[in-house]
Amino acid sequence: MKTTQAVSHFGSKKKLADALDISPSAVTLWGEVIPRLRQFQIQMLTGGALAAEVTAPPNLNQSSNNALACTSGPDGAVLPSSVSDVLA
Repeated sequence: MKTTQAVSHFGSKKKLADALDISPSAVTLWGEVIPRLRQFQIQMLTGGALAAEVTAPPNLNQSSNNALACTSGPDGAVLPSSVSDVLA
């Protein structure tokens, strides 16, 4: 959902901010796209007139070049194979 859509629906940034019980400057900080959780809040407030953008979660079963290699720790806990893997 774009910020401009929500502002247009509510009439102004101030009215949108008031509906969400936040400051107008917080709305400005969103930029072009409204954060996902705020999108769902707006969807509820508008009775679905504005719909949150929903994307499928990543397929965690699919292998990827960015997969994190893990090893078993001494107590059986799963640990990253190195700190650099976590920070990459």
